[in-house]
Amino acid sequence: MSNQVKGVRVLLKNVRISYANLLEPYQFEGEAEAKYRCDVLISKEDTATITKVKDAIKQAITEGMNDNSVFGGKDLKALQKAGKWHNPLKDGDVTKSDDPAYRNCYYLSLRSEKAPAIVDIKKQFITKDTPDAENLVYSGEYVHISCIFKAFNAMGNCGISSFLGNVVVLEKGDRLAGGPSVLDEFSDVFDEAANDTSALKGLEPDDDLL
Repeated sequence: MSNQVKGVRVLLKNVRISYANLLEPYQFEGEAEAKYRCDVLISKEDTATITKVKDAIKQAITEGMNDNSVFGGKDLKALQKAGKWHNPLKDGDVTKSDDPAYRNCYYLSLRSEKAPAIVDIKKQFITKDTPDAENLVYSGEYVHISCIFKAFNAMGNCGISSFLGNVVVLEKGDRLAGGPSVLDEFSDVFDEAANDTSALKGLEPDDDLL
């Protein structure tokens, strides 16, 4: 049985998102149901945001300690040493060392069973049915995002979970997935064609097929 307190809500501004499944839920193998999720990348140079996150986690721990059904009477340091403690704020240089996007960053993995409310900077709502939605909400862009930290005690493990709240997309930032665009990947070909019409030979329509 899992015990959980109400939680601490915090707003993070101008952070980058990765593994963004915000328009449609995603189900990992072994999970009971699909969930909306994303990772939030926080530069280690952004000490104000890191402090805000750490303070919220500490507050969530205090809530758990004040609830006997969650952390009451437990030795949290002993749980940590035993590998039974979950800290939601992770060091990208340690746990994601093979991913350049996580370099010099801390990160949070947020999830929710409920679709997050997403708006752009002009307060226009974005859903999966919004035209061009996948180009408005994507891995690599910068957002303002709210997250909720909750203390939990489940199956012998304790810690702080991090949940997805609302999102404001700022529509900037290079994509982190999907490879280069066709225009970028073949830029030299297009430049060559612009200066040499022979590069277009064989691309004209065949009169016999018209």
